[in-house]
Amino acid sequence: TTTSETITLASAQTANLLNAHVFDVSVQGNYQLDVSNMTAGVEATFLIKNTGAYDITFSGDFSFVGGNNPTITSGSSKVDLIGCVSDGTKMYCNITQDLT
Repeated sequence: TTTSETITLASAQTANLLNAHVFDVSVQGNYQLDVSNMTAGVEATFLIKNTGAYDITFSGDFSFVGGNNPTITSGSSKVDLIGCVSDGTKMYCNITQDLT
């Protein structure tokens, strides 16, 4: 797909890779982000927009450098970018933080 999808994290949410590969995530609380419908070779981008002093818990489907969930940049209007590629069972991801 080439469309983007908006996700509002005011509760736990799932990014469905059948719907989009670019997700505009508005973080409105400390909630978990899941992903569904992974297939090998699929790439996904998550534009994380924090609305306050919140953090995200990434489900076990995500894998980051060092094996730890990253802490997103805290504060209103803070933006991080997460890029991932899937092997069909996990999303292997990088994070670029505090974009201005």
